[in-house]
Amino acid sequence: MIRPKVKICGLKAGDNLDFAQHPLVSHIGFVQVQASRRYIDPDDAKVMVQALEHQVQAVGVFANQSVDEVIERCHRAGFTVAQLHGQESLQDSEEIRRHGLQVWKAISVSTSDSSGQVQAAIEHYRSATDALLLDAAAPNSSEGVTGGWGKSFDWHLLPQILRFFPGDPIWIAGGLRPDNVSHLLSVTIPYGLDVSSGVEIGGRKSSEKIAVFLERVNSFVHTNKLS
Repeated sequence: MIRPKVKICGLKAGDNLDFAQHPLVSHIGFVQVQASRRYIDPDDAKVMVQALEHQVQAVGVFANQSVDEVIERCHRAGFTVAQLHGQESLQDSEEIRRHGLQVWKAISVSTSDSSGQVQAAIEHYRSATDALLLDAAAPNSSEGVTGGWGKSFDWHLLPQILRFFPGDPIWIAGGLRPDNVSHLLSVTIPYGLDVSSGVEIGGRKSSEKIAVFLERVNSFVHTNKLS
């Protein structure tokens, strides 16, 4: 088994980026949905991306925005990945990729979804994307903000789902925290873990919580001798 990668998402101007030096961290995310409380202007994000000096990959998070806007904001900020959280089409994804960007597509998983429904969604998007992200469905009151709600879905569906896609870059998001990430890893080892609200205090990223989250993942990796 391969050790999971980690993405810290929802960075805001002024957040401490020291965690980016941790060997498990491969990506950081910047929300480009203006309705989100984690929204960051692409010019502010650019300053942070440049400060990282390519230690990790920078991801711009979008939802139901035009292809032109996604491409422009990614190029302006220096994002190498566009993470799509809305109802974007396969054609949208392919057009974005033609502009030299990777595309991740988020798939919302609700409490009523079966493993077969999630598998079908993965099959639909996987040929037109570079990675997929399974995230808990947003509440009805989300007002267009599709991620970062701190809710998880039924992780016990994951072994049934992921066995059909061995080696595929499928990330898990939604409700991950320092106190439950070991439980997720005991259920299944995904390609990557995407955490946002679970490592915050008062709506800002907490260096202490991030450190504990990474320590819990690292401990699991070493205990189970993941490569």
